[in-house]
Amino acid sequence: MTSYKMTAQVEVQFQPPGMGLPDDEYEVAYPKIEIAYRYSPGRPAFTPRGEYGPIDPPEPAEVEFIGAELIDSDGLLPTREQLDTWGSDYLDSDAGYQEAVSTAEDMRRPDPDYAYESRRDDARG
Repeated sequence: MTSYKMTAQVEVQFQPPGMGLPDDEYEVAYPKIEIAYRYSPGRPAFTPRGEYGPIDPPEPAEVEFIGAELIDSDGLLPTREQLDTWGSDYLDSDAGYQEAVSTAEDMRRPDPDYAYESRRDDARG
């Protein structure tokens, strides 16, 4: 598994102390955090030649939470545990998982413009 980082803006609902809000009313903040995670690509289903159905089912990509760092608090003062909970919960969501996979895949794939320019520069010598 390879480690990657991505930035996410998470929605946090909270009740400020001393505000006297009813139990079902919350304030909302949108802190920005950097999430570190491990990524392992999945693999497609495998069908041997001459077979009709897949013998080995596909395996989805794996995303494992490492830690989170605060970028913009949006007025909150979170603890380390809260940051890690926000980051972990975001990666566990469908949107967070998809973004993590997309970010990792983009970083694994070489930039075609860079590869072209590099070959061109090498040819000019």
